[in-house]
Amino acid sequence: MKVENEINIEKEINNDKTIQEEQNNFLQTTLGKTINGAVDIGLRWVLPDLIEDEIIDIKDSLIKGGLKEGINTAINSAINLGKSAIRNIYGKF
Repeated sequence: MKVENEINIEKEINNDKTIQEEQNNFLQTTLGKTINGAVDIGLRWVLPDLIEDEIIDIKDSLIKGGLKEGINTAINSAINLGKSAIRNIYGKF
């Protein structure tokens, strides 16, 4: 049973790597770059100037690095935004 689980986990990891490679290959195509650029333009149009770059960074991290990387980027962006807000209110940090 343990061996089966390890084999299944290894298959999942290999499958995830294959999917990630396919996504990265698509992003390097002209169509992928066009779609990515269009999404960036749409986000810049919809979002306030304060957070648009952070949201685009999170989107890029999700696409290129997966969910884990996207979450890490989102957390770091939120922390930096909080620091900026405190700095603006108190004038120092």
